[in-house]
Amino acid sequence: MYELGPGILPHSICVPLTATARAKELYFYPVLCGHYDCDRSYRVSRENYANPLLLFLRKGNMLLEYDGVQYHVEKGDVILLDCDRPHSYAANPAAEFLYLHFDGCNARALTRAISASSPIVRREEN
Repeated sequence: MYELGPGILPHSICVPLTATARAKELYFYPVLCGHYDCDRSYRVSRENYANPLLLFLRKGNMLLEYDGVQYHVEKGDVILLDCDRPHSYAANPAAEFLYLHFDGCNARALTRAISASSPIVRREEN
């Protein structure tokens, strides 16, 4: 288990995962996943990270800055980030989300292609 940082409430979880050599060679595979419930002091800001990120916002709101553009992330939105680029995100003022850092033979190229127009997939209201 990872140590949870500032703004991450105690009942949250973070689980590092180890893929087999075969999975690393042939497939997409999870590297790190979790379920975070966060207060207003939660913030991630980094120049890069080793693996792409897929995040689903279950409750609350977040602010995202990616490629110099600011986004407001709402309940039901999915974020897909090529973490090779500078990025930051924060609870605004609170957020609950599921996340997955993943990797694989073309994970970065696929992430870049899918998120080329926007890192957010917004749910449609019906």
